[in-house]
Amino acid sequence: MVQDQCKLKRFLCSDLSLPLHGILKLNKMKNTIIYSLFLTLTMFFCSCEKEIDLEYKNDFDRLIVEAVLVKGETSHKIRVSHEVNYFESPEFRPAENVIITINDSKGNSGIFNYVDSGYFELNNFDIHYNTNYTLRLKDGEKIVEATCKTSSKIVLDTVLTSNYSSGNMNTTGLTPKFIDPINEKNYYLTKTAINGFSSDYFSSSNMFTDELMDGEMNNNAVPAYYQSGDSVEFVLRSVDYYRYQFIKTFEETSFQGGFFNASPSNPISNFKDKALGYFSVEVEERMTVYID
Repeated sequence: MVQDQCKLKRFLCSDLSLPLHGILKLNKMKNTIIYSLFLTLTMFFCSCEKEIDLEYKNDFDRLIVEAVLVKGETSHKIRVSHEVNYFESPEFRPAENVIITINDSKGNSGIFNYVDSGYFELNNFDIHYNTNYTLRLKDGEKIVEATCKTSSKIVLDTVLTSNYSSGNMNTTGLTPKFIDPINEKNYYLTKTAINGFSSDYFSSSNMFTDELMDGEMNNNAVPAYYQSGDSVEFVLRSVDYYRYQFIKTFEETSFQGGFFNASPSNPISNFKDKALGYFSVEVEERMTVYID
């Protein structure tokens, strides 16, 4: 069980390798088991003369979208698959025939081309600050859309070594020093690569908002596990509300609660249940820190 959770944790909220179809199938299996148990207990303790047919609706027809575009990159790759039943084989069904387009509020647009294994690619498409983007997916007669707005420019001045404390957790940390853009609701993700080895995912412990520092210098620290002599590449990204909430609720629904806790729901998404997953256009800054 511990090994399974570690495997899932490794892919948690990565840009393109997040196994959303697997996590969502686990959630559906839990709902199905709870429903079946309830029905069995009801039949055991109650007797009735009239036969009643109860239907448990499962429409596995939504798309699962993993789409992150980053400013500074002109080639973008996203992944799209079909939702499947937990007991269905194969476990992953790439969405090969979906038509995917993107446009922004400046009048620019692009079309993603299918590559392989559910991956679509778009080349020569620039990302701009303070710009609205709309991702549109057409799957047969079904059309789903999601929107995202990039933040203002962020300048990462330096990254300081520090301590990080949260609850019973007390470890080494890093504090990115930058001025938060004023009069914007900003949400930040961070991750590190120690001596070239990247964590590969964003987690809730490495996120923070500008709720208490609008327009001011950041003093929030994030956990980072390093030692003397290490080279640390620090990545800071400014994202929108939905990307931030997706990671937060994804962890809450996937790794917390027991069997009889409330049934897990899908993570918050800017697809608003028309599809599963996320669409995010992000502003990124990087800096390498050498630990004395």
